[in-house]
Amino acid sequence: FYYPIRKPPFSTAKLADIDYSVDFSKLTNENDRVAVIATKPLTVDEHWKEFKRGQLLMFDNGLPYSELYDCDEVEQQGRGLCSRVIQKAPQQASKCPNYDTPTMLRHLVDDFVDSTSFSYPSKETKTDDKFWANNGADLGCGTGRSGLAFRSFVQNMTGVDLSSEMIDKARARGCYDQLVVGNVDCIQHEAQQRGSLFDIVIACDVLVYIDDLKPVFQSVRSSLVSKHGLFVFSAEFIEDDEVTDNTDNNQQPSPPFVLQSCARFAHKRNYIETLVTDFGFEIKSIRGSKLRKQGGKDVESVHALLQLVE
Repeated sequence: FYYPIRKPPFSTAKLADIDYSVDFSKLTNENDRVAVIATKPLTVDEHWKEFKRGQLLMFDNGLPYSELYDCDEVEQQGRGLCSRVIQKAPQQASKCPNYDTPTMLRHLVDDFVDSTSFSYPSKETKTDDKFWANNGADLGCGTGRSGLAFRSFVQNMTGVDLSSEMIDKARARGCYDQLVVGNVDCIQHEAQQRGSLFDIVIACDVLVYIDDLKPVFQSVRSSLVSKHGLFVFSAEFIEDDEVTDNTDNNQQPSPPFVLQSCARFAHKRNYIETLVTDFGFEIKSIRGSKLRKQGGKDVESVHALLQLVE
């Protein structure tokens, strides 16, 4: 969801509707928008509460906010989460030579296809030989960078993003056959409306902005062709011992994810492995990489390729 917000100090906010809206005292600009990632309500019994570091990330065509939250240029692009930064994306991309996740995911899929002579039974024989998949979906497509990376082997590509302005930018690239404004559930509805399931679903730099991944896996599972569908994604892992366990203190068990200071989620490895099994996937390939930098240091991440087996 997107919310209007005033400029700094913007240290307090009152929650008008716990699910959908935040009421701020003033608006600097009616077009100011932010992506709010919060793990708990911003108010308690109608008392004001300060934002915690990493709970709020603001973009306003400038660096002060990103510097305040120690954000890397990748976050400043606001992939799939913010509209105000679109004008800066090409400029930011030139500053981020290491941000090549779409290409890395493409190589992961290419290696799998080449090593297994993989092809979909649903692939139409009349399809050009360069295509080995009929239908693909790109979750959080942003301005279309991952669409460009995967376009050459998917005959029909659908892009999904929360931001209509991002969708407009993606449309200008010309790498999608359909573009949909919405969340991850849209691919499931899109597949049902089209009457054909997807051969591959791509989630490039998307899962790091979602806490509970179960709905994502559910939606992807329902929208993929059975026994052959591929799900390729990037994520940031955190080991179990890096998350505080409260079970000995008779408290609720710690969640399988942590919200990092840069407003990106890192998930427990065994949590994702459990989701893989529960939703009938099998890990075909997984590689560690340096997805991005934070505070000048490399952040360990993974690129994974899953295939439906049931």
